Amino acid sequence: GGGCVMLCAAAVIAMASCCVPYFCERRISVFAGYMQSVAVVICSVGLIIYPVGLESDVIKNYCGQSATSFNPGNCEIGWGYVLGIMGTALTMFGPFLSKYAIDKPRLEDSEEFV
Repeated sequence: GGGCVMLCAAAVIAMASCCVPYFCERRISVFAGYMQSVAVVICSVGLIIYPVGLESDVIKNYCGQSATSFNPGNCEIGWGYVLGIMGTALTMFGPFLSKYAIDKPRLEDSEEFV
């Protein structure tokens, strides 16, 4: 939950960077990248810790006594967990992209289109 909130906040901050001068835009982009990095760590920790909860008494009552950490017993994990892993893996690229998002175009490239 906390990682998703931080990712949403980083997205809002990144969109707000369109309304500020260039020298502030770079700082905001880097700050949003750092927020994304922290959010990826939080989401990754949550995804790693989630299967440990399968050993609780509530889960054992629902999924059977064979449920242990990383073994759901008679239950299925489902696609939500797999998609969470895939989404977190794709989000890892965000901080790297934010570093290069604000580069000014070179003069040679801009004269080509004139």
